[in-house]
Amino acid sequence: MSERTFKTLAELLFWSYSNLQMADAASDMGKDEYDRVCYMIRAKAFKAYTEGRWQISDLYKQQIEKLQQSNHCCAYCGIPFNSPKEATIDHIFPRIKGGTNEMENIVFACKTCNSSKGDRDMFGWYIEHFQKFPSIYLTANYLKKVYLYALANNLLDVELESLNDLDLPFDWHCIPTKYPAPSHFKDR
Repeated sequence: MSERTFKTLAELLFWSYSNLQMADAASDMGKDEYDRVCYMIRAKAFKAYTEGRWQISDLYKQQIEKLQQSNHCCAYCGIPFNSPKEATIDHIFPRIKGGTNEMENIVFACKTCNSSKGDRDMFGWYIEHFQKFPSIYLTANYLKKVYLYALANNLLDVELESLNDLDLPFDWHCIPTKYPAPSHFKDR
């Protein structure tokens, strides 16, 4: 099977988010591998996004998880804080690159992760730093931020290669097109 290619940022984001929904559903169903049902979920989602019937949004249960754990452990490494003073605020889109102080752009992180990430793309940094794919929660939050930025700045229909010439708060090359097996997301 050949590698899927994308012309615009919208196509890339919709494919990535459709894969995220597939991974989330498969994980919820307790699957170790993707199957026909999973691929049908992805196909339905991708079609709905590309036709404009659906919009990228937070996965509800991940937002509940964020609220429940937001000040108890690092959003990146998962290490619990001994006290609230150990938590630092990290911006998914770094402020130096135009990220805001809005709650949707903020996660609580330990000092080590916050310092290590610096002003880098969250997704690219995470994979390089931890040598694994981020949680569904972090991926959903990241993709939503990219989508909202692209929507607000009329970038959804821009061809991917043209994005290289722009000063963006994210690296479009880091947007995932392939996701690990659902077993990767268990107990995360």
